[in-house]
This record gives sequence, C-alpha cells and structure tokens, in this order.
Amino acid sequence: MLVRKVSKGRWITEEMLLVCVEDQCVTVPTNFLTDLASIPSIFHAWLPPDDPRYASAAIVHDYLYCSHPLYVKYQHQADWLFFQLMIQSGTPIWLALLLYIGVRLGGWVYWVEADLQHV
Repeated sequence: MLVRKVSKGRWITEEMLLVCVEDQCVTVPTNFLTDLASIPSIFHAWLPPDDPRYASAAIVHDYLYCSHPLYVKYQHQADWLFFQLMIQSGTPIWLALLLYIGVRLGGWVYWVEADLQHV
C-alpha cells in the first residue's frame, strides 16, 4: 500500500512516489502527509478520497499544492497535471473531468493558503 491512514481524513505516504506525464516528472517523498482527494464528506459514499482510481494523482496534486515547485508556478498547471495523471492511470474520463472541475472551482483556497506559507 502506498499510503497509511494516520487520522480521520489524513494519510501518509509509506514510499516515494515517482510519476511522469509527457516530459514532466514529479517525485513525492516518503512521509508526505495528504488528505488524498479533497472531496466533501457528503459525497464520500460515491467518491471516497482513497479510491485507487485517482488516489495517486491526488497525492501528487496535494504535493504540488504544498511544495509549489519551480516548474509549477500556477494553480492551473497543478490541476492539469492532476487531470492528466488520472487519465494516464485509467480513471474514466467522466470521473477525471468531475474531479478536475472540482479542483478548478475549489482548489484556489488551498493554493493561496500554501502560497502564503512560501512568502
């Protein structure tokens, strides 16, 4: 298992995660704290945060939001990578689009919060 649940809504990576999309590779370190997919709890029965269809993409997305690496200057870049990783891993297009729209609509709050921590 790539992650271990440590508390309600929190998981930690138990191994390093390396993913590549086209010419862009992202390495998520071991012991990275994530909430996986940030889906409102009212929808967890249908879209659990730890669903393997999108869990790895969600880990990478969280990492990009937290770390703001030099190659991801803007939120839309992290969100687009999230979408591409879901498609690459076989997530159905309708589901990948739904989750992508969700991060485009609500992710800015977390992006700005993480951005302020890097000032």
